[in-house]
Amino acid sequence: MTRPHHRPLSILPAVLVSLAVLGTLAGCGYRLRADGRPVGLEVESLAIPLMTSTSSRIAFEPDFTKVIREEFISHANVPVLPRERAQMVLIGHVRNIQTDPLTYDLDPRTIRGHDVTYAVTDSRRLRVELDAKLVDRATGNIVWQDSGLSDEARFEVSPDPLRTRHNQREALRRIAGRLAKRVYLKTMERF
Repeated sequence: MTRPHHRPLSILPAVLVSLAVLGTLAGCGYRLRADGRPVGLEVESLAIPLMTSTSSRIAFEPDFTKVIREEFISHANVPVLPRERAQMVLIGHVRNIQTDPLTYDLDPRTIRGHDVTYAVTDSRRLRVELDAKLVDRATGNIVWQDSGLSDEARFEVSPDPLRTRHNQREALRRIAGRLAKRVYLKTMERF
């Protein structure tokens, strides 16, 4: 005697959650456009000048700006032009960049007959706070502004300072990538 196949009940919650998410997105008017044009805003062209920063610890502004430009160039169907020729200008200012120790390793040593244990930082957390705004160049009107964008990433600390600096720059690129996606959505997928 063959038993009929039934779908496991464990699939049901996933289906219900998916339907709820789709219903919520449809209810708030959120729409994705496949053509790379902004939703709810006319943007003929965009300038993304060099991001500014109050921090002098690491010269990251060119890398940060490049990642944000690449996000728009690769996904948006809006030309990225020099500031004097663009309709809209995306202005970004990194208001805070901070590193904090995250994990430690203990380094026991004997110095002049005394046992000493040093806490050595293994990894650090890099945190970036970004203020960004989209400005209509002709009128000076602010289309959107967010003074609270932030993200963080972990990086390994090495005995080699060049390796540590490389790891920190990679962490910054990861942060820039995530912030670029958020800035892109604020500009292109408005609802």
